[in-house]
Amino acid sequence: MTLGSSRAHIIFADILPCIAPTVIVYWAVQLPQNIIAESTLSFIGVGIQAPEPSLGNIVFDAQSSGLYQVQPLYLITPIVLLIVIVVGFNTVSSGLRNALDPHRR
Repeated sequence: MTLGSSRAHIIFADILPCIAPTVIVYWAVQLPQNIIAESTLSFIGVGIQAPEPSLGNIVFDAQSSGLYQVQPLYLITPIVLLIVIVVGFNTVSSGLRNALDPHRR
């Protein structure tokens, strides 16, 4: 409101460019932790329930049915997929942190 600027102009021109890199990096760092938490909760039965697809549900079904003893890929595939997803998002978040860090410039 100072010098006739509207609130929207202040938010989009002054505040948002300053906090956007921090919010983006925080989101990218937090996302793999949320994926692991969801998979863990689904595996122990308090997350996403059985008809809905979830990596935790897939691992639980393979482990509880004993199919992994005959066909180990039923257990290994969702675990490897979870690892690849988490490592991929961690790599992206590390790159974003390095690219958006004002102290590295």
